[in-house]
Amino acid sequence: MLVGERLTTERIAAAAQLAAKLAKPMDNTDMTLGFRKKMVTRFVEEALKEALEN
Repeated sequence: MLVGERLTTERIAAAAQLAAKLAKPMDNTDMTLGFRKKMVTRFVEEALKEALEN
């Protein structure tokens, strides 16, 4: 989804949503599956924003 494409705010958000959809977080925590998938979205967004800045 990102290869050969320019990083934009919209593309970052879409990539984060796709990552969360495909993620299969481990069930070894007290947090709910929904929360863990939400965190995938957040972590991917932050990592891509940081990559864009550097």
